[in-house]
Amino acid sequence: MLNILFVSHDADLRAAASRALTRSGFHVTAASHAGHAWLACARENVFDVLVIENDMPDASGAVIAARLRRYCPGLQFVRMCDPGSGVSGPNAVVRPFTADDLIAAVLLAATPVVAA
Repeated sequence: MLNILFVSHDADLRAAASRALTRSGFHVTAASHAGHAWLACARENVFDVLVIENDMPDASGAVIAARLRRYCPGLQFVRMCDPGSGVSGPNAVVRPFTADDLIAAVLLAATPVVAA
């Protein structure tokens, strides 16, 4: 079972995404801001994937992810972003997205990269 840390300042999104991820067999810890995310990582130190808003009120998702890796060194991340944000690639999920899109992004982030 993958341990997911889901960070969003949007309470409705946190609730809906947590339900969808939990129903898919993931263990989910939700946080509303960077401070709660840092506390969860420092206390639990067991997260596999961070799902975070690209634009958080307290810092960018990439900055928060880098800081969280101090506590959870193997932490992979998925950034949720708006169209036109300039963020793309395998660890980005662009709004509007479905539960299936989110789950696929989490699974892709959690898949180890195999060197060729």
